[in-house]
Amino acid sequence: AAFLFALLLAACEPPAPPVTGNPTTTGDPPVTVKPPAVPPTARLTFRDAEVRKSKMLFSTNGSTPQTFTNELRLGTTPVTAGVTYAITQPPGYTGPITLDPATGAVSFGREVYNKVTRSRTPERVTVQATHQGKTASYTFTVTDHFSPRELHASVVMGNDIYVIGGVTRKFVGGFSASEIIPQISSSEVWRSSDGGRTWDQVASAGAIQRFAERGNHEAVVLEGALYVIAGTYGGAGVTGRNDVWRSTDRGVSWSRVTASVPFPMDYGFASAVLGSAMYVMGGAQRTSSGTTRFDEVWKSTDGVTWTHVNASAAPGDKFPARSGHAAVVLGSAGAAKLYVIGGNTTSGLDDVRESSDGTSWNHVNVSAASDDKFPVRTAHSAAVVGDTVYVIAGDRGGTVPFVRRDVWKSGDKGAAWTQVVANAEFPARVNHSSTALDGALYVIGGSSSRAESGTLFNDVWKSTDGGQTWVNVHKNP
Repeated sequence: AAFLFALLLAACEPPAPPVTGNPTTTGDPPVTVKPPAVPPTARLTFRDAEVRKSKMLFSTNGSTPQTFTNELRLGTTPVTAGVTYAITQPPGYTGPITLDPATGAVSFGREVYNKVTRSRTPERVTVQATHQGKTASYTFTVTDHFSPRELHASVVMGNDIYVIGGVTRKFVGGFSASEIIPQISSSEVWRSSDGGRTWDQVASAGAIQRFAERGNHEAVVLEGALYVIAGTYGGAGVTGRNDVWRSTDRGVSWSRVTASVPFPMDYGFASAVLGSAMYVMGGAQRTSSGTTRFDEVWKSTDGVTWTHVNASAAPGDKFPARSGHAAVVLGSAGAAKLYVIGGNTTSGLDDVRESSDGTSWNHVNVSAASDDKFPVRTAHSAAVVGDTVYVIAGDRGGTVPFVRRDVWKSGDKGAAWTQVVANAEFPARVNHSSTALDGALYVIGGSSSRAESGTLFNDVWKSTDGGQTWVNVHKNP
């Protein structure tokens, strides 16, 4: 009965309406299935990889290896585990390079430095990391960098900074042949074209003619040529270098223009260029009978002929005899003047003397209050940015600590001084060099002490805010 009732209901239902348009289809309509979202591929990178691709600079001292740490990232997430590191060295590379398999830290030993210095051929060392099927790598270009030194000279010519010569190992002993262990000096010329960050050796042992090794010399730039003036070798005054050398090809080759300068100062003098002439001011000569300091000023337009410009000046028109001082030029065009700053007689000096021609000198800070003077010092450096002159670091003599890392400035041509910073970021030092380029100040090399036990530096520090803060521009990441 139930079955008959169902048939009766089906027969009574009205027919379905006709289908128009598209032809009738059978079954369920097709379903478009979207694939699951794929996260973007994360890139495996080293921190500061671009920096590392540039030249690697050495700041090793003694036999201490130099180590470079790594921070690996997968996208933006640091990776600390599950990484495989590898290092690729050039064929025949003999220097010891070690890799920490847990962190990827790379250490370059002293022998690498020696090898590169001898060969002067850049070598490339690649560090690679693998993680979750991804790889990342960077390459060190291992190249020369000037070794730790003091009593070198630094100048700027064009957009280049030069480091010339210097003492790379301190001397010990007195003046008899049996007592002297000579200091080791350099005849190298190093040039940086990127603000002190990387350096190329442009004159070295075995190269074409160049000046003999020396330290405690001076260098100047005059009419597009580099000049190296006098200096010593084998200890202060033990062997005087009383010649003058000139380079007209950016320090690559040198010619001796004077075999024997007429002035008596071997070392500790200062130099500067005013107008079309170079000047040598003050300085000392040390012999077995003692040290003699001078108040002489000599001038030359070519490094060949020298004139004693203050030979006839009255004693009151000369600055007191000294060594270990600094000299700069301040002022523009015809108003420019020479300035001699600080130094040492039998004790440290805090004076500033000026002259328009090197003949007569005016004591510009004689009336300054003690608070408006930099403390007495020697073996310091000075540099000029615009109309401001800076005095940087040096030895304060009998006041502890003897060796300083302070910076002083004067905006009124040395009459009054303000301390910019008491303790700069760079280590305290003496016998360093400083210069200025594109409004920035640079401090280069030097020693932690004037004693034989002092640590020599080969660092380069830069300040772009008038000496307030300093950055080690060749410090590797």
